[in-house]
Amino acid sequence: PAAEEEVAALTEAWRSLGLFVERVDWQSGPASALLHRARAVLPLLAWTYSETPAHTANFCELLRSLADGGAGPRLDLRATAWHAHKKYLLEMAARGLGTVPTALLAKGAAG
Repeated sequence: PAAEEEVAALTEAWRSLGLFVERVDWQSGPASALLHRARAVLPLLAWTYSETPAHTANFCELLRSLADGGAGPRLDLRATAWHAHKKYLLEMAARGLGTVPTALLAKGAAG
């Protein structure tokens, strides 16, 4: 509920500045066309991306595609795609940075 209220407040603030704001479900087919016309995308409340490996892959591909197509903030969209797949924790550990214990499992593997 608090997150929904925060998004509603942000939406109202942006609209008061004269910006067009549209909330879309990233998983719906029509959303892709709308998102690809956007100049800026904020992936808020997209937590379902982690429900399955396919959701994660689709979400990351969408973010990369949006960034490559010119939607901003490009760096943040690419970073969000990187963070969505927890492999970055292994990359950080390999560089000597402290992380939580992390293991990647193959699809269908017992965890």
